[in-house]
Amino acid sequence: MKKILKIFVLILVFLIFFFFQYKYFEYSTTFPFVDEYDNIVPATLMTKDSLSLYKDIFRNRAPGPVYVSFFIQKYLNINNLYQLIIYHRLFIILLTTFFWFCFFIFIVFLVLFLF
Repeated sequence: MKKILKIFVLILVFLIFFFFQYKYFEYSTTFPFVDEYDNIVPATLMTKDSLSLYKDIFRNRAPGPVYVSFFIQKYLNINNLYQLIIYHRLFIILLTTFFWFCFFIFIVFLVLFLF
């Protein structure tokens, strides 16, 4: 009975994980989702004008997404804004999927080995 409960919990966590990842991917790849403009504009200023974040550009949020956008703009061949937004969103989706997958593996470890 305990083994069946463990398997049920693992399947439930797995389904919840993929449900939320699918919903996040579905929502974040639509064009009206405009959260990353706060990251793209400072990164563009850093790329084109050689400005420094927090020295020349004021920003009241964490610097991580700005540097992600900076490296995407600097090292990938971006032709237009739509392509930049898609690359930016896909990178963030892959990063969050990786972290959620690590969390899922942690939950699997807890269920299998500690209970």
